[in-house]
Amino acid sequence: IQFSFAVKVATNAPNGLRITNIGTVVDEKEPSNKLQLTSPSLIVVAGPILETSSKTYEDLNGPPVIPGDTIRYTITVKNTGNRPATKIQVTDKIDPNLESVTPAQGGKLANGVITWDSTTTPALASIAAGKEVTLTFTAKVKKNLSDGTVISNQAVLGTPGLPGKIPTDDPATPIKGDPTVIRVVSRPDLSATTKTVQDLNGGSYQPDDVV
Repeated sequence: IQFSFAVKVATNAPNGLRITNIGTVVDEKEPSNKLQLTSPSLIVVAGPILETSSKTYEDLNGPPVIPGDTIRYTITVKNTGNRPATKIQVTDKIDPNLESVTPAQGGKLANGVITWDSTTTPALASIAAGKEVTLTFTAKVKKNLSDGTVISNQAVLGTPGLPGKIPTDDPATPIKGDPTVIRVVSRPDLSATTKTVQDLNGGSYQPDDVV
């Protein structure tokens, strides 16, 4: 005989709580004959999850990215956990091949690093489970960069509810937690070159005409 039942873990169960269920089987004819059964322990995981936060870019001048183009970066801070993420800080070290950096949403640029936190960006004070906050900045690609120059950029997130720092992910690649990479195109573009022909004798083309 098999018995089963379902229960719901309390919404406010703390992270790391160990839940163990103990059942007792008693022989009705011999009450002193008992068997105690213990289930495997369950460990409650309760907290914010920011690992799916991402960073993307858009060339505001249109692709491909060439020297002098303006790039808009978008950082999406996502909380896919089951608890709010609070007092989040986001830092982003700017690649040296970028200039004229302009942060939005209250970001502060100092010594080549943009910082957003709950004091400059109120939305970072608390991000509820299942919600996200978007941060952006623009920057210009430096001129005179050689063809194939790599511009690598990645933001780092931190919150008191999680240990360590969490890097953003480039959703355009299958690798998790990788930086967002741009490769600069800086070479002559001859695709608009054309070729025309003219009959120097005038009129329609005839044998022996000079063209």
